Amino acid sequence: MSAGTLGAVETQGSASPTTDRLRAAVVILAGGMGSRIGADVNKVYLSIRGRHMLDYSVETALSCGPVTDLVLVHRPDDAEQIERLVAAVVGRSTDLVVHTTPGGESRHDSEYAGVAALRSRIDAGLLDVIAVHDGARPFMGAELLHRSLVGASTHGAVIPGLPVTDALYALDRQRFVDPQDHVWVQTPQTFDAATLLAAHDAAHDAGFQGVDTAEVVQRFSGVDVRIIPGHQANIKITYETDLATAEALAAEWESQRSGGLADGA
Repeated sequence: MSAGTLGAVETQGSASPTTDRLRAAVVILAGGMGSRIGADVNKVYLSIRGRHMLDYSVETALSCGPVTDLVLVHRPDDAEQIERLVAAVVGRSTDLVVHTTPGGESRHDSEYAGVAALRSRIDAGLLDVIAVHDGARPFMGAELLHRSLVGASTHGAVIPGLPVTDALYALDRQRFVDPQDHVWVQTPQTFDAATLLAAHDAAHDAGFQGVDTAEVVQRFSGVDVRIIPGHQANIKITYETDLATAEALAAEWESQRSGGLADGA
């Protein structure tokens, strides 16, 4: 994704407003398959260091002070798994509002279902920002989630990205592209709640299918999407070889969690 078309890149040390009154939701997309990773089950339920892949993202959301709502978007076949997870979440946080909803046929449809599940909360003015996260990225970490929530409350739309260091070649134009003009995009992608819902409603009415949340907001709102620094550990688990990397990252995640950013301050 081109950094130039999405607004200024934010620096790690950007000033952050207080989050004392910030109310945020995290939508976790957990409706993937396990085909490319060689599993016969949804990959978000594969074990990494003794716990489900999905548990890491859920735990991070629970640890972040501004998060008042959690939405789990799941496959219909995984309803029992989700019910058990929700029961565990409720047992750990009585203040968190937990929503579940079946996903759609595409990632875009699943995302829209997750955002639409918050419609009544958004319309009632109970949510300020929404972060949309891929359940196959277990190690976003509380620090990145917190920066994303604060960034969206300030700018309206932020996505994390990492610099591209490899050479890029544009097949359609048959030329090399300067990697400094591009970033590797990650999740959570975070937005003003009302803006995100309106953009998704407009995309739905237009029959548009976005590749990610930023594309929907960029096309169907007047808000510029800004890029904030991502995190190297925030990998997407796609292939079997990624699981070995995930085992090592899980140990680091546990260490950061034990010292962590519990209150989001």
